[in-house]
Amino acid sequence: MTQLISPANRSRLTAAGFIGLYLHGIVVAMPGAFLRQWTDTFGAGVNIGLFYTLFLLSSLAGLVWVSRQKYRHPVFALAFAAIGIAFIAAACAPQFAWIGGAALLLGWGDGILNFHCNNLVGELHPRRKIIVLNWANATFGVGALSAPLINVALPWRWAFGFVAMGTILAITLAWQAPPVQNFQPRQDRVQWSIA
Repeated sequence: MTQLISPANRSRLTAAGFIGLYLHGIVVAMPGAFLRQWTDTFGAGVNIGLFYTLFLLSSLAGLVWVSRQKYRHPVFALAFAAIGIAFIAAACAPQFAWIGGAALLLGWGDGILNFHCNNLVGELHPRRKIIVLNWANATFGVGALSAPLINVALPWRWAFGFVAMGTILAITLAWQAPPVQNFQPRQDRVQWSIA
């Protein structure tokens, strides 16, 4: 299936995978990077444990759900949209409970994004799969290191707004992603009952 993709679309989808893993790094490092600003804004109402619990549960739910699907379009692009909406909701939060609620949507989108970014990039470059995946996953590390730098440069509400705007670009890059290559439903779906 990926042999039929034009070089321009291959580059576009590869860029979407790289940006998605960069965004994944920001999402994972964001709570720790912005905790002080959240505490200054919301005081004693910050419950970072609740945030991480909601994020982790919804991320696992998104991962389980997407691992059973054979298609990427429009799910891949909508995962970017979910993350963007979660960042906008968090940026507008009048209290920390809103950020906890946004963690549900953020986790769901991030679980889907992490899954598709890794396997799509590998499928698009079958001859150089390992090298391209190494570079793609290096962007995760750069994203994780970017969150504290963004924290120093911007107030958290502005930072969240800029990240949300970046997801709009990623949605356009991820649109019309090809189906998962060589998906055999009986063989390839994760057997969660025995996991």
